[in-house]
Amino acid sequence: MCIPTLVTSNIYSIVRHPQYTAGILFSLAMILIAQNWLISAMGMVLILFLYIDIL
Repeated sequence: MCIPTLVTSNIYSIVRHPQYTAGILFSLAMILIAQNWLISAMGMVLILFLYIDIL
């Protein structure tokens, strides 16, 4: 049986949720690439929800 341990090396030493951080960065990139107000609004909402989920 495997005993769960806290991982504190590699990317986890900097960020606890690397997939959420990647989602935020991807959303930010889509906002900058699309340059459309609708994409910007949806991206900002997604970033807000991901940030709340991280907390």
